[in-house]
Amino acid sequence: MWIFHLYLYLLVVFLFTIVFRIGDCMSEKALVMTVGIGVGRDGARSLAHGLCRSIKANNPAFILFCVTKESRKTVEEYLFRDFRKELSRWIENKKYDFLMISNPNDVEETFEEINEAVKKLVQDGYEIVVDFTSGTKAMSVAAVLVAIKNLADISYVQGKRREGVVAEGTERVTYLSPKQSTFEIIYEPMIRALFNSYQFKACLDLINRLCLLYTSPSPRD
Repeated sequence: MWIFHLYLYLLVVFLFTIVFRIGDCMSEKALVMTVGIGVGRDGARSLAHGLCRSIKANNPAFILFCVTKESRKTVEEYLFRDFRKELSRWIENKKYDFLMISNPNDVEETFEEINEAVKKLVQDGYEIVVDFTSGTKAMSVAAVLVAIKNLADISYVQGKRREGVVAEGTERVTYLSPKQSTFEIIYEPMIRALFNSYQFKACLDLINRLCLLYTSPSPRD
């Protein structure tokens, strides 16, 4: 009998994982990127190269650049100029926009601004990926908090650093998934506990609620 229960439990978890992944695939992706100004000699170009690498790796349908007045130049004068060929489909079709950050050193205010923008993108049907590679520390922290709040995937560019920035040509894009982590750390043990105590209805109710949570196009307040 216990073998049947184990089989049923594994089947339930497998089906939930499939639904969770299908939900991710149903929406077009919007990439939300914080943008800094770079430091040191050729810092802005190196930073722009990292942004380009992230855009190509994530392959979004739309890009939202979270910028200050100064860091907007990183996008317009370096990213769009030096990497125009690689990014032509986004630039020529204007599949991007700018979010001006009012106070890039205030985590709370920056969080509110990015979160409001993300809510609108979710309402438009986008699946969100947040890249916090550059920008002020407050901008990066705020972006990560927004990603966690909205269960959005997180990406960042890492590599060998020279003069405070990731050196061009050494970049690699790394991903984190709050959705997956939340499921593995919190919900999977709950499902297992309910199943092992023969509370099958409660177990299925929890799975149904999680499916709605992870596949819903509505923003999370």
